[in-house]
Amino acid sequence: MKTIWRISLILLLGLNVNAQSKDPIVMSVGSEKVSLSEFEAIFKKNNQEKSISKAELDEYMDLFRVFKLKVYDAKQQGLDTSAAFKRELQAYVKQLAKPFLRDTAAERSLVRNTWNRMQTDRKIRQIYLELPVCAAPSDTLKAYNKLEDIRKDIERGKVDFATAAKNYSEDERSAGNGGLIGWFTAPNAALNFERAVYDAPVGGLSHIVRSSIGYHLIMVEEERPARGRVEVSHIFVSADASNSGSVEIARKRILEAKEKAMSGTPWEEVVRAYSENYKTATRAGKLPSFGINEYSPDFEQAAFSLKKVGDLSEPILTPQGFHLLRLEQPAGLPAFAEFEDELTKMLAKSARWKEPKRVFVEQLKGRYGFTEPALEWSKYTNQEGLISLASLEEHKDLVLANFQNNALSVATLLDYLDAERLELKALPPCLFQKNYVVPFFESVLLSYKEQQLPQENLKFRYLVNEYREGILLFGLMDEKVWKRSVRDSSGLESYFAEHRDRYRWEQPRMKAWLVDCKNDEAEKLARKYAEKVASGKWDISKFTGKLNKNVPDNVLVTQGTFLPGDHPVVDLANQQVGVGTTLRSENKIRFAMVTEVLAPGPKELRDVRGKVISDYASWLEQSWVEELEKKYPVSLDKEVLYRLVTP
Repeated sequence: MKTIWRISLILLLGLNVNAQSKDPIVMSVGSEKVSLSEFEAIFKKNNQEKSISKAELDEYMDLFRVFKLKVYDAKQQGLDTSAAFKRELQAYVKQLAKPFLRDTAAERSLVRNTWNRMQTDRKIRQIYLELPVCAAPSDTLKAYNKLEDIRKDIERGKVDFATAAKNYSEDERSAGNGGLIGWFTAPNAALNFERAVYDAPVGGLSHIVRSSIGYHLIMVEEERPARGRVEVSHIFVSADASNSGSVEIARKRILEAKEKAMSGTPWEEVVRAYSENYKTATRAGKLPSFGINEYSPDFEQAAFSLKKVGDLSEPILTPQGFHLLRLEQPAGLPAFAEFEDELTKMLAKSARWKEPKRVFVEQLKGRYGFTEPALEWSKYTNQEGLISLASLEEHKDLVLANFQNNALSVATLLDYLDAERLELKALPPCLFQKNYVVPFFESVLLSYKEQQLPQENLKFRYLVNEYREGILLFGLMDEKVWKRSVRDSSGLESYFAEHRDRYRWEQPRMKAWLVDCKNDEAEKLARKYAEKVASGKWDISKFTGKLNKNVPDNVLVTQGTFLPGDHPVVDLANQQVGVGTTLRSENKIRFAMVTEVLAPGPKELRDVRGKVISDYASWLEQSWVEELEKKYPVSLDKEVLYRLVTP
């Protein structure tokens, strides 16, 4: 199935980064040309110095020339046409495109503005008029006009806000208290509600704000510096608040826990012994940091009243039981630079993070000429007044939107739902549009934007090409150099034989036994028999058997071949067969028994296999590059290259 939002990456995969008008060619490899802008982008990415010299350009161009030769060879072999290559590149392109499919400036602004509002708490009242999710336009207008009349009466002094809230507000929790919500802080509500709270003057009214559940008129009574966020750990003991006996038993237990903590018993131990919140008990009772209105008022007040790290609260009774709090991090807000990352992650999980995306999509609609015809959705519902799969199937040709000479029809929408594996549930028209049509339009526009990125954004264009060539080079290097250097045993042996003079022992080596002694008495006894091992009269099993017969692990021995400087204990033997001086350090008693001193000489392949493999790989690569230089013509225009020289 091929649909408009499933944009093929064939343009990206076949991307020609040289299609730049008035962009001079600095180098050509075979039939492929490299523009100055492409080279400049890659050069400056790897060279951050402000001034650029001819010598630096020449040095980098030499490396770049070799790189392009290898990539060109990969293309000539058709490696960029394989299905595996295209899948791998497509996965990378999807990831690379993500930052370009967001309004990162709007996201940063959202985070900064939220943080600014978090600096103060506001005490608010509200008048709320309920509206069904899919309210008719006439009902919506009626509710708005009613609240607007109430607002005017309050401003003219005909009624005070509290009385109006009691008389008109449909918020059952606050209406009886004159609409009092209490202290409010960001970001604890929908974004448009929060903005209304903080845009209103202290002592004044907000504009009428629409939420998903109705209309709100807000009055700001007071403002104070924000309490910020506090971090506490706790011990929880459950209790049935309706049972006085249960409460009393829990009270005694929580007081016992507090007494233990105050007497010096480590807090972690007290938490493990007493807390019945098993999720937090494993982390010393720690709770995530929180602000106001996230816990019950008593719990919140106790937490924010603690001043010094380690301070304990009085036991707090909530409907679930008793809590004993311990302050871990005093209340407050860190500086923006310290809090920005945490706040960004927090907001990214919230509904408000959709706002920058919505704005970005609206911008795309304007850029790409996206238009939506006015549809009477009631014509396309079933008998229950719902939009269903069956009702849509009857109108597959219905056009939902147009952009860039493309018509998005109901059939396209159904294809999208099928591709995304979304089940279409029968819904009223307004919810159908919100749940299915809006995400569909977003997907179409973002996919189209992704397709246009190589043409619209030179940075993205070069970035994709960089990954494209990197994948090609890795595959070819793996085949030509890395795997071959490891697997080609005969080639490796031939290379080693031809270059054996490079691999020599330049210093004498010592074959030795290191002897670790349990104590001074064991060391004295070990030295008594050590000369017999060094001279070859005893083998090591006889030596250890004699010393460890009565006392297990009286001595421990390890064997090795050592160069000067490899081990301080062996160095004490002064490159002589025999027993070296005992070294006492770090609670260890050690000496060496040198059994043989090997003269300088050639190394065997087994001694230097890793080094030879590395050298063989370099030789293979160099030989391959020499072949490529003979196979493919390369031309370089230094006059164009030196245009990048800066003082």
